[in-house]
Amino acid sequence: MNAATFRIVHFVPDPFLGGRVPIAAIVQSDGRLTVVRVPHLGPACLGRASAVAAVRLALDDLERLPSFEHLPSSMGPQVVLGEIREVPLHVDDPVGWVARALSGGGASAHGESADQTG
Repeated sequence: MNAATFRIVHFVPDPFLGGRVPIAAIVQSDGRLTVVRVPHLGPACLGRASAVAAVRLALDDLERLPSFEHLPSSMGPQVVLGEIREVPLHVDDPVGWVARALSGGGASAHGESADQTG
């Protein structure tokens, strides 16, 4: 089984405040790159309508991803890559695992189970 890796793509709404909002992940598995979008990004998460529009443009640009190491040149400084992380080796579907982590269902981007009962 090949080791899969991923990187979270963050939007920085205000560079002076420094906060980051995850908007997608890039998964590298079996020699392919796959972009997984965070579901339900809107004004409630991003604040202003202009931020929502900027994120939509950034997500569209991610479909033309040049490599795992670099974002498309069309993206400005408000979109940044997180560190490279490994998908646990026992995971059969790395893209699905990352998608569930981004949607808050069943996995953590830190490699831990996110199952919670109570």
